Amino acid sequence: MAHVIDPSGEVTIILHNANAPFAIWSAPISSGPARKADDTNKGVRIRVSAKHLILASPVFERALTGPWRESITLDQEGSTEITAEGWDIEALLIFLRVIHCQFQLVPLDLSLEVLAKVTVIADYYGCRAALGFFSCVWVQDSIIPKTYSRDLMLWVWVTWFFTLPDQFRGATSIAMSQCSGEIYSLGLPIPRAVIERMNAVRQSSIQSLHGLLEGQGAKILHGERGCHFECRAMLFGVLSMHMHDNKLDWPAILGQSYETSARATETVRRPRWREPCSEGSSNTNNRRLHNCPDCNFTRLLGPVEQSVQGLRLQNFLV
Repeated sequence: MAHVIDPSGEVTIILHNANAPFAIWSAPISSGPARKADDTNKGVRIRVSAKHLILASPVFERALTGPWRESITLDQEGSTEITAEGWDIEALLIFLRVIHCQFQLVPLDLSLEVLAKVTVIADYYGCRAALGFFSCVWVQDSIIPKTYSRDLMLWVWVTWFFTLPDQFRGATSIAMSQCSGEIYSLGLPIPRAVIERMNAVRQSSIQSLHGLLEGQGAKILHGERGCHFECRAMLFGVLSMHMHDNKLDWPAILGQSYETSARATETVRRPRWREPCSEGSSNTNNRRLHNCPDCNFTRLLGPVEQSVQGLRLQNFLV
């Protein structure tokens, strides 16, 4: 299979293992599985311009002007070959047309999947600036995921690549709020510091939520909440049962998302029972509904944030 970007181009890119699996996700993929790798033994050949490659990419510049076989062959024979591995064919052709200034052939609408693949290629070849203009064209509301998924991690990468602070903050907020385990980069070139920070913030947020519940339980246990022994016993029992039933105790709480835990924290049932109107009274008809203010867990626990605040992109930029 052959493609021609520049008919008079001096360089042939030979793409092996085309359409290799990309950003592998262990859960079902909302946007459909990645295409299988191309099994063409000779690879996909793409004719391009050496000058455009050199001007756009420091990686290509080193290959074509340094003391390497590709550069020597280009000088001696006027043409050369460069190999590439695993790239998606559609994404690679879009990338090459951008750096060859063939904007009339560049699609204006890209799926998030293709956009992520194009930007990964551009990042690998050091061509972030060349794609900067297209962030205004390709980044559209229709491709923004609303839930934690493979697509969301693609979106985290795209917002990082194009330096979109508001969108990056929103994407990382969703990931840290909705992920029920460790957050992975899926092999995308998201900086390790970003992934490590996301996991640290997610865990610390869940720890804070658990600490709130444990702290109020300790206050009930030590008599700082509740108006008498029976009241404290009822409150402590209800809170303990709710934490157990909703996996809010430790370490079970780490196995579910912050968002799930936060919602469960706001649904602790208010215990209701009747007690004698006067001390020592045994008349079952002379009872009133217990109305201690501490029986209202919404008041006792206070407002609970329903999501984790996203990361600030500026904190990771050198």
